[in-house]
Amino acid sequence: MSQPHPPRPRRLIRAALILGLATASAAACATAFPALAQAKTLPTQSQGVSWGANASGQLGDGSPYSNWVYTNISGLAGVRQISAGQNYGLAAMTSGQVYAWGDDSSGQLGTAASSTTPQLVPGLTNMTQVAAGWSHSLALRSDGTVWSWGDNSYGQLGVGYTSQKLSPVQVQGLTNVTKIAVGNTWSLALRSDGTVWAWGGNQYGQLGPAVGSYTATPVQVPGLSQVSSIAAGAFFALALETHGYVAFTNYVYAWGQNVLGTLGNGTACPFCGIATPEPVNGINVPEVASIAAGPEMAMAVGTDGTVWDWGSNSFGDLGINNTTLSIEATPVNVAGLTSVTQVAAGAYHAVALLSNGTVQAWGNDQNGQLGDDDAKLDSPVPVTVTGLSAATQVAAGGNTSMAVHTVLVLRQL
Repeated sequence: MSQPHPPRPRRLIRAALILGLATASAAACATAFPALAQAKTLPTQSQGVSWGANASGQLGDGSPYSNWVYTNISGLAGVRQISAGQNYGLAAMTSGQVYAWGDDSSGQLGTAASSTTPQLVPGLTNMTQVAAGWSHSLALRSDGTVWSWGDNSYGQLGVGYTSQKLSPVQVQGLTNVTKIAVGNTWSLALRSDGTVWAWGGNQYGQLGPAVGSYTATPVQVPGLSQVSSIAAGAFFALALETHGYVAFTNYVYAWGQNVLGTLGNGTACPFCGIATPEPVNGINVPEVASIAAGPEMAMAVGTDGTVWDWGSNSFGDLGINNTTLSIEATPVNVAGLTSVTQVAAGAYHAVALLSNGTVQAWGNDQNGQLGDDDAKLDSPVPVTVTGLSAATQVAAGGNTSMAVHTVLVLRQL
């Protein structure tokens, strides 16, 4: 029997309304007195927020209860970038430190214990990016090195062996890394020369064709060059390749497991994978600006602000206003979305950041992961996340959603 969730935290909505009024007032003052606005810029900071499932403390708000509206992640101000894992979260701070919260059953927090509030991951400095997976974590340092901790059953920490590590260790042989991503039992990295490297489990060829069942050190994924972005699903990968000639500018490649059509090639194959990256056809945009992946879903954002996705549609995950279609093996356009700058996908839901700072979500809402204050009401089309109006980044993992948004720093009188 499921535990009923507590009354909605209306104080959060009230606080959001007050903040909205304060922001509106500040904007009005700036319009009326531009010289004054330039002389006295209002102080702001980037705050981490979350909503959805919370059985493992992955909301980071200090409670064990799910939330159908966003809540502040305790003490998480000054966030550079946030990442949502299966049942936990990570944040890279502007200070270069890393904080973690939620489930630590495999050491993925790097703090030796599960926590409902963010805890400092020891030994990490000058970190610019984090990636949270099923049960292992990665962090990228400003010098281009990669650090890992947590479950290592398949060598997904990239340290040459398969023993679990409860504190961060450096991934072997990787330098000049610019982006990182985490799958279920494997890891992915992009280097500054445009090459892609992978390590860990290789159950469906997600590491490439020249690797056995796993490898505990990074290997180059063949056939890819001039890659500008990467994304990792549970057992499949995406790469955005940018060429200097118009005919092939910003092309998406996919490889690995294709059980629910996640490779976007028009087919689905439950028990096989494709080890060689293949182009994804049918993304009808002038150019692809960015890519993202959930466990069983792939996404692309066009330079025109539209969103295209493919893969699982069990709960309306694809946002195409269709609840009878369980999978879609070719890219489809998310209904009614424009001006999108970033997307993220969880287990059965997705979120999108719009250029005006608002956030849209669609798919499964069993635990409130759509954030629209409408408990357990799935949506096959995008709905607005209540109260967010100055978001700068979104993340999704499992049945939880997260965002970074800008808030005014209120000084006590």
